[in-house]
Amino acid sequence: MLLLLLACNNEPSLVHFEDGHYLLGAEDTGDSGGASVTAVLSRMDNTFVLSDGTEEITFTLSDWDEADWPTGCPTQAPAMAMEAASLIPAGFDLGGLHYTDAAVYALCPSGSRLGLAEAADIRGKDEGEKCEMGTCVFFDP
Repeated sequence: MLLLLLACNNEPSLVHFEDGHYLLGAEDTGDSGGASVTAVLSRMDNTFVLSDGTEEITFTLSDWDEADWPTGCPTQAPAMAMEAASLIPAGFDLGGLHYTDAAVYALCPSGSRLGLAEAADIRGKDEGEKCEMGTCVFFDP
């Protein structure tokens, strides 16, 4: 009976941010102008800090409602909702990419990787719809 109840649960699992230091993924350095970019996420300070070794930008995290979180890991049943937050101030450049309304989000299945994208490209969308405009980059722990 318990197995049947678990199988009927269609609520998405939630993936939350993990505090830590991150490095721009090797597959994304071309899109970002080849820069070596680090990020630090702190929920205690509610900040996200980007640094390329010469410049550092500190952003305040503005949390999204869970209903707006992007979903992912479609092989999971059900899909996983990934925590997301807008970055304040909004506009900045990362190598060759320009962000006007950037957001950071936890990547499933564990939240130990982060994605950075234009908010409109990920808000409330599933994994197959995200990042169509090429502004997504990913950070590894």
